[in-house]
Amino acid sequence: MKTMKLTGLLSAVPKWKILQGDPDNTPIKGVAETASTLKKGEIFICIKGYTKDGHDFAAEAAKNGAAAIIVERPVKAGKKAVIIQVKDSKAAMFAITDMFYADAKKKLKMIGVTGTKGKTTVTYLVEAILKEKYKKDCAVLGTIGFKIGKKVYKAENTTPSNITIHRLLGEAADKGIRHAIIESSSHALDQGRLKNILFDAAVMTNVTRDHFDYHKTFRNYLKAKLIIVKENLKKGGLLAVNADSKGAEEFIKEGRIKKAEIIRYAINKKAEISLLKHKLDINGMNFELIVQKRVRAFFTSILVGQHNIYNIMAAIAATSRMVDIKSAVTAIKKFTTVKGRLDKVYSKDFNVVVDFAHTPDSLDQILRTLNELKKNRIITVFGAGGERDRGKRPMMGAAVEKYSDLMIVTSDNPRSEDPALIIKEVMAGVKRKDKALTAVDRGEAIRIAVKAAQKDDIILLAGKGHEEYQIIGDVKHDFNDAKEALKAIKELKR
Repeated sequence: MKTMKLTGLLSAVPKWKILQGDPDNTPIKGVAETASTLKKGEIFICIKGYTKDGHDFAAEAAKNGAAAIIVERPVKAGKKAVIIQVKDSKAAMFAITDMFYADAKKKLKMIGVTGTKGKTTVTYLVEAILKEKYKKDCAVLGTIGFKIGKKVYKAENTTPSNITIHRLLGEAADKGIRHAIIESSSHALDQGRLKNILFDAAVMTNVTRDHFDYHKTFRNYLKAKLIIVKENLKKGGLLAVNADSKGAEEFIKEGRIKKAEIIRYAINKKAEISLLKHKLDINGMNFELIVQKRVRAFFTSILVGQHNIYNIMAAIAATSRMVDIKSAVTAIKKFTTVKGRLDKVYSKDFNVVVDFAHTPDSLDQILRTLNELKKNRIITVFGAGGERDRGKRPMMGAAVEKYSDLMIVTSDNPRSEDPALIIKEVMAGVKRKDKALTAVDRGEAIRIAVKAAQKDDIILLAGKGHEEYQIIGDVKHDFNDAKEALKAIKELKR
């Protein structure tokens, strides 16, 4: 187990003073995330957050065996732990964490993926391509979970805290893993959760409206996304950009400042990776790409929809410095699916597809794709999350109405909002009310869709994707769209 002397870690922190103990003779075994999960010999850093103050947990940290505690003000925490006072404990946390895990980070090639849609799929495509080439496990940190080789930790956020990222990267390096792929959300970039994480390659999948409850405007949202290039991409690193997306020019501009190798990929514009021809159906696709204007490559994939061609191009661009095109073609052919991303959970007399789409643009894109592939009708079950961007709700209703033969508006994660009022706001964007049904209970909405299904229909269950829960009030209830659909189908057949 790695240890570092406390005085060595404090060399990265300006203007600190000893309140208690001897830092010269204090070995540190790790940086703790919380007092309750702290392991003996780790350092605990007291940070004042939005709802909790770390100083209130100093005594608990000491009781659990903290070797040292970093504070901004004096605390009562027994006599065993070294206590160091600093001016800015959050800045100290970034500096100490960076120094403690510096050697681990040097052992890893890191790829960051940001964008409104496609992040999760791209990270797993990148992993598949790298595993095909190097025959070794990768670390993948994102929405579905934090995967270190074959071990998977549950994810509370798309991008974890700065300390958790570093701890996971440390674990990956200790296991001999040499590649890490990290989903980089706009919240995480804006809040500094990726501070001191330097990417060898960064990917921009697309930028469309999302998280306006937090960012307020598209400009602020784009500004947050651009942090991945400004602060996280190594100078001279590789930047893969969807040239067909809004914000592409801004990403390219920042990439040039960083002297990055810029690889644009596109279907509708000239780019380093371009689509020549393609054939799509509900069972998958065949397509041909031209790479760097000279290499033609034919791909076969069971993934569905044109948006997945974009995702595959993004993954090829991101790995182009490390992997030959032949290995990429093989990896894509072997790739199965990503849980909850246009995930076919039933495909017999009719089809049931689960997808995480929860914005107007993502719903529009998924439904346009399914319309190109349908043999009969499309039935869409969806809702809007509570305590999130209310302005997108009628836009979601309009997007679903445009491409659905029948829509069932229901609950997503209503949280503390009245789900009936959320449904009402979604329905405000629907012109043809005769095409729409409503059901507050999501399980009931899925059962209605299954009962209504005819031969060759496609049922799209949108919004929750891989999630295993539904948040009602402040309680997480067990709930999974795929399981509910299969249960409803079993009941119907019985």
